[in-house]
Amino acid sequence: MVMYLDGLHQANDSHDMVRTHREIGLLPMALHPNPARALVIGLGAGATAGAVSRYEGSAVTVVELSPSVVRAAEQFKHINNHVTRQPAVHVLVNDARNHLLVTRDRYDVITADIIQPIHAGAGNLYSREYFALVRRALAPGGLALQWVGHREATQYQLIVRTFMDVFPHTTAWINGSLLVGSPEPLQIDTAVFARKLENPRTRAALADVDLGSVEALLGAYTAGPDELRAFIGPGELLTDDHPRIEFFGSLPSAEKSIDVSTLHGDVRRHLR
Repeated sequence: MVMYLDGLHQANDSHDMVRTHREIGLLPMALHPNPARALVIGLGAGATAGAVSRYEGSAVTVVELSPSVVRAAEQFKHINNHVTRQPAVHVLVNDARNHLLVTRDRYDVITADIIQPIHAGAGNLYSREYFALVRRALAPGGLALQWVGHREATQYQLIVRTFMDVFPHTTAWINGSLLVGSPEPLQIDTAVFARKLENPRTRAALADVDLGSVEALLGAYTAGPDELRAFIGPGELLTDDHPRIEFFGSLPSAEKSIDVSTLHGDVRRHLR
């Protein structure tokens, strides 16, 4: 099953696609010691928000721009935990930046569905201004997750560099495909995480994406802020006025995907 919006592929129910969406939803929930309130930007087929909704004891807000997408997500209930019907989930039909701009709510976790940065208008969700709004909406100790994937080197560097300009303590996970930003240096309490796994529902959700043990969680770590900063180097940022990835014709052509094989860090520096 595939979802298209305005002729563009948005989501499908293939195994790899669903797994990636679930990682996007569950990794920050695993890392935060007590993610009582979560915000998901974009609903799509609902796999990201559905994964977050499986985490026991969390209230989830989902902001989706298109009411037609909310209706279509009903067709993907077999992969999204029937997320639009979950009592702990509140779906808002609104522009995500508008919500971040005016909300007084503060969230322990903010994550976003996969939104391709080359699609028209997507630059508004990759700019420094957007990431600043995300940071402002975090509660103390909150975590923001940003999917970056394995894309062309210049695109990867632009996204990571921009995110790190707002979140200087960014860490990279799952072969550098996911970024976790925090206002303060990330600290992982393995004892707290082990207690989370005592809840059967939470443990099952995390096990679905191979995060169901302390060893698995730590093994998903790629690098810390120092390694990331050295890897991407200095350069331009994405801004509202200069969404260079959305206007990708200005970027180098026929560029190879980023090689992250040299990006490594020691997760032990984050343990407490």
